[in-house]
Amino acid sequence: MSVTLTGKTGTRNTTTGADGSYRFAGLDPGSYDVRAEVTGFRPLKRENVSVALGKTSAVDFALKVGGM
Repeated sequence: MSVTLTGKTGTRNTTTGADGSYRFAGLDPGSYDVRAEVTGFRPLKRENVSVALGKTSAVDFALKVGGM
């Protein structure tokens, strides 16, 4: 699965591991949009995810079968 993070300083991309986990390290505090997509499923976007200094923010996705 491809995961894209967009914030005021730009965009970062990663892919999930075999267990579905992903990580964006070293983010500045602020608000971010996170989008997950994989072929054969509808993409899903979470907006205004809050990231605080020294804290871990979790964003889980449950994609539904469908076209991109």
